[in-house]
Amino acid sequence: MKIAIDPGHNCAPDTGASGIRQEDQLSLEVSEKVIKKLRYVGHQVINVLPDYCRSVSDSLSQRVNMANSMEVDIYVSIHFNAFNGRTYGSEVFFGSRAGKAIAEKVLTEIVSLGFHNRGVKNGLHLYVIRATKMPAILIECCFCDAAGDMSIYDAESMADAIVFGLIGKQTILNNLPVSDRILIVERDTTLKQLTFNSNNVKGGAKQRIPLQEISLSPGEYPFTNLLFEEGHYCVEFKEKIGKGIDFGCLLVEDATIKS
Repeated sequence: MKIAIDPGHNCAPDTGASGIRQEDQLSLEVSEKVIKKLRYVGHQVINVLPDYCRSVSDSLSQRVNMANSMEVDIYVSIHFNAFNGRTYGSEVFFGSRAGKAIAEKVLTEIVSLGFHNRGVKNGLHLYVIRATKMPAILIECCFCDAAGDMSIYDAESMADAIVFGLIGKQTILNNLPVSDRILIVERDTTLKQLTFNSNNVKGGAKQRIPLQEISLSPGEYPFTNLLFEEGHYCVEFKEKIGKGIDFGCLLVEDATIKS
């Protein structure tokens, strides 16, 4: 799939909102991670950020023209909101039925990180939504002037959420070479230890058996299989860890898949 990623603003005089952090900095760091993750699993990604523009309208038209000329499949513009310091949450704008379906998936993943759901909204008043020929969405990740949003914001997690919403979690894992399937645990966390029984159930499926909770230290852990379930990575480790643990679950925010 060919995807256009638009790091909102970041091209003076087209500059973003100011807050606890600057929108330009936030949208650029998330966009760069999204581009890297999408390319890593085999998608063609076009970064439509202009090198130079004469005005805001010129900045917007350059982005749209590049996406239209490259005939991309999806256009994704990444932004951060600001208002009065007390408004908070995440929202995604769309301009077509296909765009709405994409927006809903992306927003679902973002709010799973803990952000307030402000909904998916018609964005035909936005130039990059209205002028693109393909399904387009504009993501307002959260409010850069809201202390609560900034306290839970993490660029890696936000990028993961956007990518998961665009192409699906399992698609990412299925495209990872076996040698690159490494879970990076970023902080001390709790691993809910599980194992499989030795008897086949339900036509051959192995049944999970909960055992105990143990501490898991930061580090790199190779895995053979990984599932995403209710805010957790459920990991089948390549090598047994600790006291013979081969399968367990930990919070998504405590780890990332190596990319």
